[in-house]
Amino acid sequence: MYEDLVKPILSQRCYTCHSTAKQKGKLRLDDKESLLKGGKHGVVLVANKVDESEIVLRLLLPLDEKDHMPPKEKRVQFKLSRRITYAKLSKSYRRLL
Repeated sequence: MYEDLVKPILSQRCYTCHSTAKQKGKLRLDDKESLLKGGKHGVVLVANKVDESEIVLRLLLPLDEKDHMPPKEKRVQFKLSRRITYAKLSKSYRRLL
């Protein structure tokens, strides 16, 4: 599920700022080890507590919040429902961990 559902979302929406080319906040989301390691502000994925994970919380913030991800300039084509995305991330991350 991770490879099929989550990785494409991260690739499409997050890798510009969080991969090998650029690590905003010292956070990489392009491989499992980096994802689990977290970034400058700590862990973004909490094992067995996906609903408390920063990566999911940022997706669920109101769109006008400054910390919402993806940022405004990348939101234009972000067509997936945030709730559906959350559900997919939850199931996939549980398997990942």
